Amino acid sequence: GLCWCLKTKDLCVVRQSGAAVMSGTAAVITGASRGIGLALTRARLSRSRQQGNDGSPRLEKLFAVCRNPTPELLGLAASTPRIEIVSGSLTSATGPAELASQIQRGCAAEGLLLSELYNVAGILHEPNLGVEPERRLEDMANLDGMLNTFAINSFAPIRLIGALAPQLCAHNQMVRVASWSARVGSITDNRLGGWYSYRASKAAQNSFTKSAAIELQRRKQRKGGAAVVAVHPGTVDTGLSAPFQRNIKHEILTPETSAQRLLDLILRLQLEDNGKFFAYDGTEIPW
Repeated sequence: GLCWCLKTKDLCVVRQSGAAVMSGTAAVITGASRGIGLALTRARLSRSRQQGNDGSPRLEKLFAVCRNPTPELLGLAASTPRIEIVSGSLTSATGPAELASQIQRGCAAEGLLLSELYNVAGILHEPNLGVEPERRLEDMANLDGMLNTFAINSFAPIRLIGALAPQLCAHNQMVRVASWSARVGSITDNRLGGWYSYRASKAAQNSFTKSAAIELQRRKQRKGGAAVVAVHPGTVDTGLSAPFQRNIKHEILTPETSAQRLLDLILRLQLEDNGKFFAYDGTEIPW
C-alpha cells in the first residue's frame, strides 16, 4: 500500500506483488530547450524536493518537452535522473497525443502522478515560418504566418492540456496548469493596436485557458481541485524579444528572473485563483 512518512511528509512506495504504487508527482514543461522554458526547467528542478504548500508529495520528475534538445538541456538532463527529455511536435495532427503517451509511460514506470503543466512554448517572429508581427492592416496578407502563429501560440497549449487531461484528472492531488500568454493578449488592455496575429493568438489562448479552467475545476471538484491560469512573463531578454528591445522603455527581465517570479506565483496558486490571468509581479490582468 501507500505510507506517509511523518518526518519528510512524503508519500512512500510500498510494492505489493511487483506492482508500483504512486509515490510522487511529475511536471511537464514545454519549450524547455531554451529561453524562459530552459530557465523554468532549472528553477523547478532546484525546488523538486520541496513539498507543495497544499501538502502534496514532492516533485520526482520533470518532463522537458521540445522539438530538438539543445546542448544546455542535454547537459542538464545528464546531471540528474529527475529530468526526462520528451522530443516531439506540439503542432502536428498527432503530436500532442504522442507526447502525452510518452509522458504517461514515464509516469507509469515510476509510479508518479502528473500534477503540473507549464505551457511555455510560443512564437513571435520566425522568418522560416513566415511569422513576423504585423504593424498595419496591409500586412495581414500573409496567411501562412498567421496560421503558424495560431498553431503554436493558441492551439498547441490547449491541445496538450486536452491530451494530458485524463492523467491530470486520474488522481486526488491538486493540479496546477499555467500557459504563458502575454499582456498584449488582453483585449481590455489593448491601447496601441498592431501585432495583429500575435495579439489575437494570445487572446485566443486566453479564451482556451479560461474554458479549460472551468472544465478541470468541475472534473477535479472532489479530486483535489485545479488552478488553471494564464501568465504574462514580462519583457524577457530572449530571442523572441531581441529584435524589438530597442524601443522598450520598461524593465527587461532575464529569463531566470522571469521564470523564478512566475514559479513563485504558480506554486502558491490556490483553488480560488483558477481561471485568472496573472503578470509576473503577481498583479491580475483583465482578459
